[in-house]
Amino acid sequence: MVDRPLIQHIVEEVLSSGITEIILVTRSGKSAIENHFNRLDEVESLLKEKGKNELLERLNSSIYDELNIVSIRQDRALGLGHAIYCAQHLISPDENFAVILPDVLIKNRTECQSISTDLAKMVEASNVTQSAQIMVHEVAPTEVEQYGIVDCKGVALSPGESTPIYNLVEKPTQDKAPSCLSVVGRYILPGRIMATLGKTTAGVGGEIQLTDAISSLIASGYPVDAYSMTSRVFDCGNIKGWANANYILAKEAGLID
Repeated sequence: MVDRPLIQHIVEEVLSSGITEIILVTRSGKSAIENHFNRLDEVESLLKEKGKNELLERLNSSIYDELNIVSIRQDRALGLGHAIYCAQHLISPDENFAVILPDVLIKNRTECQSISTDLAKMVEASNVTQSAQIMVHEVAPTEVEQYGIVDCKGVALSPGESTPIYNLVEKPTQDKAPSCLSVVGRYILPGRIMATLGKTTAGVGGEIQLTDAISSLIASGYPVDAYSMTSRVFDCGNIKGWANANYILAKEAGLID
């Protein structure tokens, strides 16, 4: 994304929220993601010898001493719920954890290059209320079939506010959508959801859906809130969204007219 990989934007967002332990769930052929945050002594030495200090500074800016990254492999593409469950042996049932979808880029509205504070606010809200948090934003009725949609019983959410979720529906048709509040791709979840994911059967698309597991969590009485984001969201999981995000970020950074 413009001057650095998308995964670096995501890690900067995570670190700004106070989270320093990161579990990357990848598949074969994704080693470049894992290697991006490693220190490369031979490259640093070469840049020093050639006096390319600006490049050296940019290289070192992507390495964070406080960051601890563990990488695990998802052996089959069975959906988001399955990908999260691959990390179940690393998550305690008694601790909360964040789920970040790296193809969703979130930036502040006022300064697009600035790191969003929404994830940090979700962490804070979860610590205060002891509830799970799911980031949402409103989409057009014609777009509900593309997303997970939450049911908040008609409550109107202002940016930065949270309200209880009563149900989630994965990619509903327009006539069955409980609202136009779509899940963005940022979650604060309890470790106990891993046990639920382990029992969740394949849903929409033949995949293990995280929304199904969260619905089970809600049905069990565990509080789950919708957090209305204050920032802008860019869907980088498709060519159009990726190109649009690059254009807007580059323009707001003054790199293009």
